[in-house]
This record gives sequence, C-alpha cells and structure tokens, in this order.
Amino acid sequence: MPCNIRRSGGPRYASYVVSAQYAEVAFKGRKRSRYERVLARNLRDALDGRFPFTVEQSRLLTYVDDLEVAREVAAVAAKVPGVRWVGVGLSVERDTAALLDSVKRIAPEVLKPGENFSVKASRADKSFPLNSLEIQIEVGRAIAEVTGATVDLTEPSRRFYVVVMPSEILLL
Repeated sequence: MPCNIRRSGGPRYASYVVSAQYAEVAFKGRKRSRYERVLARNLRDALDGRFPFTVEQSRLLTYVDDLEVAREVAAVAAKVPGVRWVGVGLSVERDTAALLDSVKRIAPEVLKPGENFSVKASRADKSFPLNSLEIQIEVGRAIAEVTGATVDLTEPSRRFYVVVMPSEILLL
C-alpha cells in the first residue's frame, strides 16, 4: 500500500498531534520527497499502520484523539531511524486568540509548582500577523498569567514550542 505524504482533510483542531522532525533527510535535495515518503512509511509500519503520518513543512504529523495514545505513538516514532525529535501537543486553529486560549487551558496541567519555562516560536508560514518574537512574548505572558511561573530562557524546566503552519498552529 503506498504511503500518502500529503494531508487529506486538513488539521483536526483541538486534537492531539504528534510531530516528528527528521534529520539528514532535509539535506538530500532532489531526492528529498522520496526520503520523506520512506520515512512516513517507516513510521506507519512501526505503528502497525494505525497512525498515518503526513508531511507538511518539513514535519511528519499524525493526529490522535487521546493524550496517552499520542504519547505512545511519540515513543515509538522516536525510535525510528531518521527521526531527530518528536513532540506531542495540540493542533490549534490558526488564530492568536485560539492559541492563547489553548495555552491558558493546558499550561496549568503541564507546569508543576516551582517550575519555570521558555517559549520558542517558529513560523513555517510568514503571513501570520505576529512575528516569532511577538508570539513568544504573548504566549509567555499568557502562561505566566495563569500559572504564576517565571520565564527562564537559559535553563527552563519546561519548553513550549509554537509552530505556525499554513493551516494550523502546533502547540508542542
């Protein structure tokens, strides 16, 4: 069965997303799409075909409805050769208010008392109205507001990653 590496049906907002980034594949030039297909197929096979990964903006993504299942998927995906980093998070509507609402909802669940944090934002889609620094400031402010936690940019206890994609925002 061929592995479809393009998204069908678009993002599933407020569902959990498993995001896998790959390493040396990104530097392969003309053969990049072939390597992406192979890696997506290897991920699918490692998960017994239950979770199809799609490629979008140099990331492999799959959507899961349950947090514990998403964590299990990430643990398996992290062991697949070629995968550099795996994160579990939320797929959020591509809107600043929706992002901040989601951050305010999950930050108290993720941060333990006494922990500090940092926020790293990147924009795969530069048409988003806020730049990466502005996203980091707004998300950091929202987290501090609801948790009372402090920002530590050098050695944070917890890192929040925000990735603005063309059709969604990943909050990892």
